[in-house]
Amino acid sequence: MWTCDKCGKPVDPKNDAVDLMFLRQHGHRPDALSKFNYGARHLLPVDGCEGSPSRAQYVEGQARDTRGYGYVPEEENEMRRAYTLLST
Repeated sequence: MWTCDKCGKPVDPKNDAVDLMFLRQHGHRPDALSKFNYGARHLLPVDGCEGSPSRAQYVEGQARDTRGYGYVPEEENEMRRAYTLLST
């Protein structure tokens, strides 16, 4: 299991922001080489890790990122589609 580049704790593959973005861009999870290059990061907050609020804000029920990363409504459908794939 990969560890989060923010907190160093294990990242469940169903909660990996890197996998989410890969799914969004390529339609599939990253291969081993890509995973080695990009690593892992919690998408949703877990056990003291804030996760990736800029990406999590697109998940239904999650709060908008307040750190200054804009919410782009045009990306909502793609991000939610990728999140559905990530969750399975």
